[in-house]
Amino acid sequence: GNTWHAPESAPAVPGLGRRSFSLIEMHMRQGSAPRLREFRPAPVFHKHDSVLGAHAVVRDLEAMGGLISSSHSLSRLPSAPPRSSSSEPPPQPREAAAVEGPKQEPPPAEAFCTRPHAIGAASGLLLFGWLQFVELSAEQPLANEMLAVVALVAVFWMFEVLPLPVTSLLPMLLIPAFGILDHSLVASAYWGPVQMMFVGAFIVDVGIEHVMLHQRLALNILLRTGVERPFVVVASFSAISFCFSSVCSNTATVVMLVPFATGLLDTAAEQARARGEEHQAASLQRAVLLGIAFAANGGGIATLVGTPPNGVLAGQPSLHGEVGFANWFLFAAPIACCTLLIALAVLHFGVLRGVRLSLD
Repeated sequence: GNTWHAPESAPAVPGLGRRSFSLIEMHMRQGSAPRLREFRPAPVFHKHDSVLGAHAVVRDLEAMGGLISSSHSLSRLPSAPPRSSSSEPPPQPREAAAVEGPKQEPPPAEAFCTRPHAIGAASGLLLFGWLQFVELSAEQPLANEMLAVVALVAVFWMFEVLPLPVTSLLPMLLIPAFGILDHSLVASAYWGPVQMMFVGAFIVDVGIEHVMLHQRLALNILLRTGVERPFVVVASFSAISFCFSSVCSNTATVVMLVPFATGLLDTAAEQARARGEEHQAASLQRAVLLGIAFAANGGGIATLVGTPPNGVLAGQPSLHGEVGFANWFLFAAPIACCTLLIALAVLHFGVLRGVRLSLD
């Protein structure tokens, strides 16, 4: 029929609203406008052609019998820019430029050799060359070469002359080159039973973090013991930290537990602030965080994998493999338990004295 309905997605152009389409519909109902087949719709334009699109739509509407009122005439629209026949892309609209902002220059690339690198390289090489001619001991003629290698690696490590992984591999090249040790002995120092033990401990750390075992255990303990007494909360977190640091790295244990404890302490601080007990909440926060740190330190003593120095001591050639996991645990576990009890006593009498904060 003669009825033409304005689409919902009518083009939003300057000076042309849905009122013009309503006028078209009204005139078509009255029969004073051309039929739908005589209406040539405006082509689809991109954002940068919004002005051209507006002019095309208005021309089509004016050709249909002057349906556009004077307020919607071409004089109200900005002048259409000439269309270029070249293949150059159209200019970017102002709206997009305002949203995107000014184009930022990429940061300059870091120089490969900076002044500290040059100072470190010169110092290390000079020290390395000078120690070659210093005789430290007549009984150990290779001691000066070993000291030269150690000095070179230490200076390169401090000044980061080379990437640290590359610097760490320099002894594997230099020690056999000067005849200090054989390749096989040097390689065994880089990878052996102790290193494999630490790899296993790191895998356990990743597994604990993946299944969130630390959070599950902490929540179960706190649900059973309650959070009404501050010392019980501190003792619970300290016990969890002590147990986890005995079977994995004590550093990884603290990294896993501190965010969970901080979330609980932030909630306690909000509740205490509403009751005017900010000082007691701050004391509880210090006690919990110190308890996690002290307990992780004590638990790291209990086993060989608790902290790297334990494994390094057990792997010394002078011990001939006499220090194992079981005899180390029998020796160090009582000491670790004593440190935990002392830490809890210090926190109870030194930090939590007078704290009567009841958590929800």
